Amino acid sequence: MSDTLATLRQLVAPKQGLRPLPLVSESYQVDSTPAVSTRLLNMFAEALPPGSRSTHMLKPTAGTSLFTTIGTGPVRCSAAIAGSYYAISGDTVYRLQDDPIPAPTALGVVGTAGAADTESIAVGLTAVVFCVPPNAWVSDYNVLTPAWQQITTGSGNFPADGANSVCYIDGYFIFTQLTQIFLSKLLDATHFDSLDFVGISSEVDYIERGVAHNGELWLFCQNSVRIWYDTGAADAPFQPRTGGVIPHGIGSARTIVAMDGSLWWLGIDKVVYRTTGYQATRVSNHFIETLIATFDGGYLRNAVACSWMHEGHMFYALSLPQLGRTFVYDVATKVWHERCSDAAGTGRWQINTAMQLSARVILGDAQNGNLYHTSADTPTENGVAVPRIGTLPNIVTHGPRASMHRLEVEMEVGTADAPGSVTLDWSDDGGINYNGGPRALSTGAAGATKTRVATTRLGSFRERVLRFTAVAPMTIYAVDADVPTPTGG
Repeated sequence: MSDTLATLRQLVAPKQGLRPLPLVSESYQVDSTPAVSTRLLNMFAEALPPGSRSTHMLKPTAGTSLFTTIGTGPVRCSAAIAGSYYAISGDTVYRLQDDPIPAPTALGVVGTAGAADTESIAVGLTAVVFCVPPNAWVSDYNVLTPAWQQITTGSGNFPADGANSVCYIDGYFIFTQLTQIFLSKLLDATHFDSLDFVGISSEVDYIERGVAHNGELWLFCQNSVRIWYDTGAADAPFQPRTGGVIPHGIGSARTIVAMDGSLWWLGIDKVVYRTTGYQATRVSNHFIETLIATFDGGYLRNAVACSWMHEGHMFYALSLPQLGRTFVYDVATKVWHERCSDAAGTGRWQINTAMQLSARVILGDAQNGNLYHTSADTPTENGVAVPRIGTLPNIVTHGPRASMHRLEVEMEVGTADAPGSVTLDWSDDGGINYNGGPRALSTGAAGATKTRVATTRLGSFRERVLRFTAVAPMTIYAVDADVPTPTGG
């Protein structure tokens, strides 16, 4: 009798409608999966203004399309200035002009760096210098017949043991070795004065790379980052800045990126940092740091990073080749999402470099010599339809079971930007196993802009993780569900 009364009360009770579920904003997992297992793959969060239907929405990452090909690749390093793009692809340096766009010009062969080294490009006022340790080459800016030469010992006093990086500040090309820096003569990349060779410190530390930042020389060493500045002196003008030592050395010189007025890098302590003045601010989270911690020995040096801007978002993409993962930090939201280039949703994002060339963002491939455009209007990764995945936060009843009678996804429908269908599956053990579904939900035919992306009768649960997948770009505003308040066990 009591069961009958309970059923009658439920039938006559006023309907409360659907309630919004928490919307995922980042990729974050821990060893104990039921604690948190949210994920954004090839999607990112964008905050919405007050009064919107949700605090944020989920947008698809911009796709890539082939721009041109330079050599056999991979594209290891790139730089751009005044409509000219330079890159090291495989063992060769290439140049592109933005307007008009001719075929790439091969400037010269530079070889390849060792596993412990990284290439660098210094764009100066009169020339561009390319350092592939331990050697260096220089090219002028002549568009038709650029002069090209290797910087050698000869009369120029370039050291016989070479350099491991180069940058440009105040008319000087600044080269680094393990324990010292040396400068070119002013506006002359090929000649060096013996008085312009300076040891970095009385402490034992080794320079991995020198970087020009805000008119200063930042030396990324194994145990620290050291800031030097131009004193204006005639001999050895660059000297250490007082207090300019950051006690977080470099884990991979390939992860150093200038973005948002800061330098970003993966530290030897397996934490991702950005500079705040002369201090280091941690930007990685425990999830990413736990994954990085699985790198052993020299594998940490294989990590690579690049940065670019898209629709007001500044992104820092950190690829971990040994793990086959790429994590992308969004400066606007201060959280991380993931990217991949594979149709199966596995593996890293196959991009090594990103560079702004006039209005274009040019991306360099990590496997071959391809260069790509990136555009929100491109739905694929170089023709590959990659999955877009959003895994929502865990819904927990904290005791009694609850039923999910109906689920609706508020998203782009009935337009060219709608994916056509989205697949829903779910886990009732905290994201360990996905045994619910899958269900394909239509996002409407072209013009059907009132389509409701919904499904019913999703059973009962004590905890549930919902996962949405599409093989085309999808934009989600909110997820709502009819889950009556549980009243029994």
